[in-house]
Amino acid sequence: GSVESVLTLQACNEITDTVPKISDSNQELFAQGLANLVSGLFRAMGGDAMIGQSTINIMNGARYRVSSTMSGLFMLSFVVALSPFIELLPVATLTGVLFMVVLSTFQWKTFNILRYGRLSDSLAIVIVTLIAVMYNLA
Repeated sequence: GSVESVLTLQACNEITDTVPKISDSNQELFAQGLANLVSGLFRAMGGDAMIGQSTINIMNGARYRVSSTMSGLFMLSFVVALSPFIELLPVATLTGVLFMVVLSTFQWKTFNILRYGRLSDSLAIVIVTLIAVMYNLA
């Protein structure tokens, strides 16, 4: 959880060309730890930063953390208010939406790394990808 949050923070800083600060990572980890502690008191499952949601927010012009909060609140309101209609959606439709998200956020430069990079790097990328797909590690 904490490693993914710091990596998400670094990726967002790289996308927006902002200079990262050590205090940002410390603040992120402290807030995540506190939130996970509080959610544990309510017998809820803790969480961490989501790279996909953060990337999509940034690609659509978001620059502040309130975008993630608003995204979560909209998702909660949709699930609460529209749950009878959401249950009617076929899984294939949701799969199509997820596939389009993957296509728009995938780093296509990875294929250049596979082709022109070192053999050891290329093998590592292919092996990790195959293992993640075969054993459903997502």
